[in-house]
Amino acid sequence: MLAIRDELDSRGIEYGFVLFTGPQHFPPREASHREQKLIKFFDANGIQFVHMRNQMLEASEELGIGVGEFFIQSGARKNHPNELGNRVILQVLRRRLSPGEAGTTADH
Repeated sequence: MLAIRDELDSRGIEYGFVLFTGPQHFPPREASHREQKLIKFFDANGIQFVHMRNQMLEASEELGIGVGEFFIQSGARKNHPNELGNRVILQVLRRRLSPGEAGTTADH
């Protein structure tokens, strides 16, 4: 991952990562160990990212619904974002990519 970061930096390419999680890792449960490890790694190495877990928690509070409402409940795509979840993701990414917002870490 550091080699990728260094290569992108050397080429002057702006980049960032989106960290997704399934509904099984929302409160009252903590983020998975993998998520926690990635967050620490990104922060320690100055790598920009958006943590969708936090964004979906905020959106669920704003809309007055449970976080599970953002995910497909059954079938082959179970625990993947549904149409509403994808709309939240799109809004967050649009906000992050708009002029004056890109490059901030405020969304995690």
